[in-house]
Amino acid sequence: MVAVELPIEWLNQAWGGRKKQELPPVMTIDGATVKVVIFPHGGAGMRVMKHRVTPVVGMCTFKVSEAMRGFMRLLTDWQHVTLAIDDTKMSMTVQNCCSALQYHFPKIELGDDNVIPEHPKDICTVVPCTQWLSMWKTMPPKGNITMTIDKTKRSVTMKHSKDRWAGAIQAREKPKGTQTFQCDSMIAKRMFAYIEPKSAFSTLIFMDCGVLRWTDDNVTIYLAPFAE
Repeated sequence: MVAVELPIEWLNQAWGGRKKQELPPVMTIDGATVKVVIFPHGGAGMRVMKHRVTPVVGMCTFKVSEAMRGFMRLLTDWQHVTLAIDDTKMSMTVQNCCSALQYHFPKIELGDDNVIPEHPKDICTVVPCTQWLSMWKTMPPKGNITMTIDKTKRSVTMKHSKDRWAGAIQAREKPKGTQTFQCDSMIAKRMFAYIEPKSAFSTLIFMDCGVLRWTDDNVTIYLAPFAE
């Protein structure tokens, strides 16, 4: 059995809030870390949220059903929930000074952890977090965004496919390489709309596999490259 206590507010946010998910979120409990992955827009993007917990024994990865998400949204009058997984059964337990309840899910769907491994050829740069998120709010929703880094410059440049928009943001230092990434503008806008800045700076990685990775604190966004 694996059992872990989590803040209900965090869990509701990590599971995608009230927004319907095209693909079920995936949750992994492993040691002192709980990870939740959602796949907006059919997997064209991936958001990972992590939460540190008291270390637990065992490891479990399962798909979060709409029933689980719906029931969790009913628990906002409590602060924490304990999830206990035994084989393919799960229970949710909440309690406070004057009430307690428990709900059982007789069969959950186990799955695999979602990991995109790092590579020595990944190119990393560090950008101001709030300014980065603010820029995405202003981009046109239709079309593509081409993003470029140059090892001779500190700036990360972005340009819209229809020449309607262009922008740049200053990185903390020059990247170690030159790279270009192109993605769907609407998908990226909606992915970054989930995020509230937590840190002064965020990490931007042009991954060798072609994916763009952005991280602020315990939240990571992955964007797939635009496919013709």
